[in-house]
Amino acid sequence: MEIWNFLAIFLFKLKRKKAVAAVFLTLVGSGLFIYFFKTMFNRERPFGCLAGKDCFSFPSGHATIAFYFYGMLFHLINRFVRLKKIVGWSLGLFFGFLILLIAFSRIYLGYHYPTDVIGGFFLGGIFLLVAAILVDFLYQ
Repeated sequence: MEIWNFLAIFLFKLKRKKAVAAVFLTLVGSGLFIYFFKTMFNRERPFGCLAGKDCFSFPSGHATIAFYFYGMLFHLINRFVRLKKIVGWSLGLFFGFLILLIAFSRIYLGYHYPTDVIGGFFLGGIFLLVAAILVDFLYQ
């Protein structure tokens, strides 16, 4: 199941259709920017191309989408679901740990340089901020 499907199902169950549109637009936007920056910078991967395609490494698409997805999921849960503080903090730590694990795996496996992952975090953070502001604006 793709990330988009998971978020869409979560939001539809909560009857938050405007949030689905906001998340969809920013998720597509982040994907387009990943592609744009990869082709603009043309930075080779540490160990070369993967199966003859996807030769460029900056920014890390996995880091971008992980930062965006888990950050957005955390924001949506805090926005639309009532949780105890300890559950909210635990969830935030868990999502943060997942993001760091994904980032570390990209470097460890040799698919990315550390700067690729940092660039991915930056790009994912920008789209997370835009999406969070848009969702909060739509549900004031």
